[in-house]
Amino acid sequence: MADETHLLKWRRSLRKKAINILALLENKGKPCPEIDKEIRDAVHCNHMWKEQGDWEKTTEAVPLPEPTDLHFQAIKE
Repeated sequence: MADETHLLKWRRSLRKKAINILALLENKGKPCPEIDKEIRDAVHCNHMWKEQGDWEKTTEAVPLPEPTDLHFQAIKE
C-alpha cells in the first residue's frame, strides 16, 4: 500500500476542489472558466487518489558480482 500521507493529500485536495465548485456554482450562477478549471483539477485529484492507492512498494536487492576486469582491481606493486 502506498504511503497514507499521499492518499490523504489527494483526498483533501479532491474535497477542496468539490467545495470550490459548489461555491462557484452558487456565486456565479452560470458557467464560467473558473468552474471548468476546478472540474479539471478535481478530475486530476480523483485520478491521483486512485492511482496512489493502487501502488505497492516493493524492494529487491541484487548482489553485485565481484569485478574481474583489471581496471577495477587495486594496483599492486
